[in-house]
Amino acid sequence: MYQLPVYQLEIAPGVTWVEGERRGRFPFGDCLVLEGRRGHPGALRVVVDTGTGKGVIEAVAGAGPVDVVINTHYHIDHVSGNGLVRARRPEACFWCPQGEGEAFSSWEGFLKFTGFNHPSLDDARPFREEIGWTPTPVSRELADGEVLDLGGLEATVLRLPGHTPGHSGLWFQAERIVFCADIDLSSFGPWYGDVHASVDDYLGSLDRLDSVIAEAVGPGHPVTILTSHRRPLDYESYIERRARFRAHFAERDERILRILKAEGPLTLLGLARRWPIYGVPKARPLPGLWKSEYLMVRNHLAHLSRIGKVEAVEPACEEGPPASELSDLTGGGQLWRAL
Repeated sequence: MYQLPVYQLEIAPGVTWVEGERRGRFPFGDCLVLEGRRGHPGALRVVVDTGTGKGVIEAVAGAGPVDVVINTHYHIDHVSGNGLVRARRPEACFWCPQGEGEAFSSWEGFLKFTGFNHPSLDDARPFREEIGWTPTPVSRELADGEVLDLGGLEATVLRLPGHTPGHSGLWFQAERIVFCADIDLSSFGPWYGDVHASVDDYLGSLDRLDSVIAEAVGPGHPVTILTSHRRPLDYESYIERRARFRAHFAERDERILRILKAEGPLTLLGLARRWPIYGVPKARPLPGLWKSEYLMVRNHLAHLSRIGKVEAVEPACEEGPPASELSDLTGGGQLWRAL
């Protein structure tokens, strides 16, 4: 355990959950500290995500050498402390989900994955220093199902895409601990406002998570569920929260369909300007909010099209900025109607 000014719990030997600043609320998040068995050959000290806030990650890194950082995905509330860990221990290795390495190693890659590279969707270039992004030299990309031997402590990589394309958790089978990262069961609901995020993938990840957790539960075998923005949950608390969390998908679908039935056909851009996800802002939107709204609406339309609830209408038209300005984000000028 560490002398930290925050809440922390040793969930099992070698697995400690540490709460980030502001109780792990964005722009911060919680982290895990994993420690192989003392005296075990190859024992590693691993930090899972570093976006806890400077004071917390400094305390974690100062409590002992960090051999490996595992980032569950590339969002800033999970990687903002990577540079601090590198400065303290240059030989530390950084691992990320398979397919996301570009978003860690390159600022342009990060912008491309998030959608912040487009001026029409909240250009983040002026805010690089403010958000604390630094390049991370990824040495290993983790595949789904890989078993990580940390020296007497094993964790299985659990790929849970949707939030990002490679978003991953960890399954500590022997300890009956599931870390599901940003499937955080928040009151806002699921977030999928990046270029390669997906409603369908997210729903599939929730199904997979349910299956893993259900298999872990048994008489006399409690399971602990950890997320990046919430204190640890037992199985009963998880079941209670996950139904409400999942219901947000259908509620957002219905809001989009109601708008299209009442006012459609509408372009993607026109639909997003009605703010069916976040609600119309009462003041100037915070940086990133419009980008999230636009891409989450786009991702809902892809889902609704797949299940036969909406269809694209020809010819496409333009509303506001030319559709060519948004061509890299699947055409803001494309018309859609409800079926």
